[in-house]
Amino acid sequence: MDFQLDDDERMLADALERFLERDTGGDAWRTPDHPDAPATQRRWATLANMGLIGLHMPTEHGGLARPPTDSFIVASALGRHGVALPYIATAVVGAHAIASAGSPDQQSTWLPAMAAGTLRTALAVVEPGPRFSLDSSAARLDGGRLSGQKSVVTDAVGADLLIVPAVGDDGARHLVCVAANAPGVQVNPQTAIDGRWIADIRFDDVAVGSGQILGEAPAALVLEEALDRGTAALCAEAYGTMARLLDFTLEHLRARVQFGQALAKFQVLQHRTVDMLLLREQVHSAALLAAAHAAHADAAVRRRHVSAAKAMTGRYARQFGEIAMQIFAGMGMTDELPASRCFRRLLALDATWGDAGFHSDRYATEETHL
Repeated sequence: MDFQLDDDERMLADALERFLERDTGGDAWRTPDHPDAPATQRRWATLANMGLIGLHMPTEHGGLARPPTDSFIVASALGRHGVALPYIATAVVGAHAIASAGSPDQQSTWLPAMAAGTLRTALAVVEPGPRFSLDSSAARLDGGRLSGQKSVVTDAVGADLLIVPAVGDDGARHLVCVAANAPGVQVNPQTAIDGRWIADIRFDDVAVGSGQILGEAPAALVLEEALDRGTAALCAEAYGTMARLLDFTLEHLRARVQFGQALAKFQVLQHRTVDMLLLREQVHSAALLAAAHAAHADAAVRRRHVSAAKAMTGRYARQFGEIAMQIFAGMGMTDELPASRCFRRLLALDATWGDAGFHSDRYATEETHL
């Protein structure tokens, strides 16, 4: 399999890198901006003007219909620069759900607005409980009214449209699209371990019309496909974050002096940075493989590759970050240090949509079915 970028992909990567470098002033990994902050709005509008939000949307709705491998380029760049934007939630997960299961009217209503950057989505899939699960039961759709709750919803703060898996009164599963400011929707924002905004959401007898239900394809299949694409993009973001954390670590070793010489001269620390490099490259390979199979026609193949990548990324990224924090010593635990924010972001990425343990189990289940 050829993982070399073609001309279009190189142009995309170069343009995005130039924009992010200029926008952040080269000062990556500052404290995350609020989703409604002017800086966030400006960056989101720029991504829309570059066509990146509509990267995977149909061309008839203002998109570019590019393959999921392009999301690797965007997500890894956002990871390197520590830019908090709802790209994966909207351009990857939300776009796929609506394009796959939305009616023609729903697609023409929502997708062009998403591609233009005027409509942000969030997938409210996580529910209260000890482990992540795709079997949604904490939200019920009875008689056209939605009730229940969702927890730790990524990118819900600032979202305009919430995509909510719910169980109907007929026992079937549905994907319901609800405006974030609709009567009965309570969005309770909070910050996660990485300083980014998440939310617990409660739905109290929210009115849902037939035009708000994505019913053109089975909800369970669409949800799984959308999450697999999003999970592959999370692995790409983790790779970008690891790449920047390695840069920070090497800069620290070159600048810090002990016993009259730079820490980079100590052989034991050189060995540890080599360990970090190997871990980063293994995550790089796994994330590329996941992106290449995120849209595979065989669902079993897709699930295996995506879960293998997420499990590997979760474990290796944590090990990678622990080595970095040991090298930084006490200062590695301070909120002000960019390297510390990188590590906390890696921990948050592992916990998003199933941690390493969940995806290891999912991978093993698929392997037993071969």
